[in-house]
Amino acid sequence: MPNPGYPEYDEWLSDVDSKFQVGWVNIGHLGSLVLLNMVIMLTVQFKTIVKKIKICNFRRRQKKYMQDMLKQQQLKND
Repeated sequence: MPNPGYPEYDEWLSDVDSKFQVGWVNIGHLGSLVLLNMVIMLTVQFKTIVKKIKICNFRRRQKKYMQDMLKQQQLKND
């Protein structure tokens, strides 16, 4: 598969099978980078969601606690 526009590239790797192997290595490397980035993004998003759920639960418990305290104060005042 000679490339008439760029003969210098054919000089580097003249064997067609070697070109395919180098191409597949590059595709594998790119695929692993994409996969790694996806894993990192999903991990960060999962941690962010868990953190927001914890904050929401804390606020709900705090609100309930405050309501209970107000009820107790009203009972003491009555």
